[in-house]
Amino acid sequence: MLKIPSIRTEKRQGIVLLVVIAMLALFATVALSFVVYAEAEAVASRYASQAQTQAQADVDPELLLSFFLSQLIYDTDNVYSAMRGHSLARTMYGANPTDLNIVPFNGMGRMRWDVKHPTFGTTRNNMLAINYQNYSPNGTLLTSPTVGLPKVRDPENDTNGNYVGGNVSWTYPDLNNMFLAAVNADGEVLIPSFHRPWLNVDFSSNGANDPWAKYSTLRPHISYHSQFAPPDSEIVPPPGSPPGTPGGVDVKNLEWGPGLRYLRPGASPPTPSYYNNDSIWMDLGFQVLTAPNGKLYKPLFAPLIVDLDNKINLYAHGNIMNAGNPQNTANPIPHFSNQGWGPWEVNASKLLYAGTEWTQLFQGSPIARYGPGANDTPDNTSVPSPNGTNPPPFYSSIDYGGYIGSVNPVAAPGTTQYMYYPGDRKNTTLTPYPNNRIKAFPDYPGNWDNGTGNDVLNHAAAYSPLFPSTTSAPPGYPN
Repeated sequence: MLKIPSIRTEKRQGIVLLVVIAMLALFATVALSFVVYAEAEAVASRYASQAQTQAQADVDPELLLSFFLSQLIYDTDNVYSAMRGHSLARTMYGANPTDLNIVPFNGMGRMRWDVKHPTFGTTRNNMLAINYQNYSPNGTLLTSPTVGLPKVRDPENDTNGNYVGGNVSWTYPDLNNMFLAAVNADGEVLIPSFHRPWLNVDFSSNGANDPWAKYSTLRPHISYHSQFAPPDSEIVPPPGSPPGTPGGVDVKNLEWGPGLRYLRPGASPPTPSYYNNDSIWMDLGFQVLTAPNGKLYKPLFAPLIVDLDNKINLYAHGNIMNAGNPQNTANPIPHFSNQGWGPWEVNASKLLYAGTEWTQLFQGSPIARYGPGANDTPDNTSVPSPNGTNPPPFYSSIDYGGYIGSVNPVAAPGTTQYMYYPGDRKNTTLTPYPNNRIKAFPDYPGNWDNGTGNDVLNHAAAYSPLFPSTTSAPPGYPN
């Protein structure tokens, strides 16, 4: 019988070890995945915690702005604020505690009388003591040499403590209008806000022993807080300045300007130098805060307030109503103006005189009022007549579009667009000619549009800076 030999398999060595290693690798992968996931969650948790925890000294800027504007506009009764007595409302209407204070600019200004230092007993003119902060531990500021005043010294007190309005009838960067700075057309800051250089306050260590220094400035002074640094070293007086020359200030607000102007003494002619900064720090009595590292800090404020005199509003002034106007295609000046109906008749080309580049305020640039296109116009092609549906009286015609004021009054005798005043010899159309000298009312040529037709075509009044698009304007508003 044929016997088939059996196939004998040999044992596989290490199979259990392989299984064990595979299981260990699996467990290690799970463990590593857990570690990575746990680390990611820990990082995310730390970020979330840090997002809710203040990590550095910081204050909500809107809170600071609101705090500052409330004092600048309405004043404050906080005796630890340098703004007290110098707000806009107080310098306009006064602060009589027994009156409504509704009549503006009817005061005499801050009174000139001698005040006595509460500690040293020396005197100084009240006009020069512009700071009304409370520096004394017993609550008494400055008193009259002869008569005791209330504990809180106000700008409106006379020597007997009676009220005398400090709201003078002028606005000028002097000791009665401390908020106002003086800036010329070149951007040179001549006088900072809330600081008057002629008071000669020494902010260096030399002024630490001057008992009146802190009352003559609205900036924190080294005589009250020995650790408060003088103005930045970059704004020390220029070389060659005599001893005691006031230095610069703390913060630069007018970025495009050269800085605070300073005339070097001894130079002939005087040559201007500039301190880089243009505004001083002011302590308005904001609460002391604690940083996360435990350090105490206090927000200060450094405003620069400039009068709007000699300024133009680029979103309201000027017009290009003559651009493509069918009445006056020969006149290359795009601006129309005559009777002063609105701010659009202020001729921006007289200020921005670089050719016709100023017209890009209206069209042909990203910042243009009407749009970036070279031919963009106000969304509304016309505006209502200023006199409604009623024609103006014969003695007072209307040139709402300003076209009449843009042409040459003697270019075409007999067809001139200008009005003829009584006695105007340019009017040769009246017969007999001498009769014009005794007319009671001016004559107007018949081609005055009187607020209709071309007079309101593509008018600048159709643009509203508050609602630059017809889709966003409420009913009744232009554009």
